[in-house]
Amino acid sequence: MLLNENLTALESLGIESSLSSAFLYDEKPSFFLTNGKMYTWEEAWSAFYESDDFVWRGDSYLFCHYYNGIVFAQAYNTDFITVFEQYSSPYITDISDSYVETDSEESYDYEILEAEYAEKRRKAEELFALVYPGKTLAESDHVIESDDDKYFAIQNSDKKTEIFDRETLECVFSSYNITDEISNFFFMESDNVYVISDYSGISIFTPDYKYISRIDGLVTSGKNIENGHLVLNDLNSIYELRIASYDEVMKIANEMLGDYVPDGKIMEKYGLE
Repeated sequence: MLLNENLTALESLGIESSLSSAFLYDEKPSFFLTNGKMYTWEEAWSAFYESDDFVWRGDSYLFCHYYNGIVFAQAYNTDFITVFEQYSSPYITDISDSYVETDSEESYDYEILEAEYAEKRRKAEELFALVYPGKTLAESDHVIESDDDKYFAIQNSDKKTEIFDRETLECVFSSYNITDEISNFFFMESDNVYVISDYSGISIFTPDYKYISRIDGLVTSGKNIENGHLVLNDLNSIYELRIASYDEVMKIANEMLGDYVPDGKIMEKYGLE
């Protein structure tokens, strides 16, 4: 529970693990849980939100403490401290200060939203019946169409996501790795990739559905009308997704590595000469 200086309750939040430490982050009340999650109070919303400014996975922590841009954490059953520090990549640019017009327009009229939901549901049931004749689309099943109308994806209640060719109904991709609810399905003509967005990140595929990459913590806002790049956002920032060429990636890698020479163990492990 968050209290102000007059000990008036501002907000309470149900949490899934123990409270580790509380602190001010960017002058906002924040706290860590022992599972590594961080929550921050946003006065404008009068609510807590889960922050992804410090994200790490895999361990539960005896304590997490924030000081001057650094997180100090001790995992259970360990006798050492792990230090996490924020890193701002020079290759990632926040475009929040720029106006970006996207092809996605949201209505806040209840009747329009209700009609749009009914139409999406009708289409979802229609596509589901093509693949699973005789079965009924459950509330826990999700169906989305690619914006080029060539594919559609079905996510079942067991979190299995399948992508089908719209014309042949052939399943071209199947995976259990997309664990959150799928929400959008885009084809980026500018970079010749497909992107499926869920409520915790995006998955990127080649046109023949070879898996390229996964970006957690960002969701899609639509496409930039000017250049066709996908616009992504988190709670604080806006980004554009662009697929770098092989030469660009090699250039960035050389800049980051500099004069670094791997030791013999690394050379042997990855077959380097």
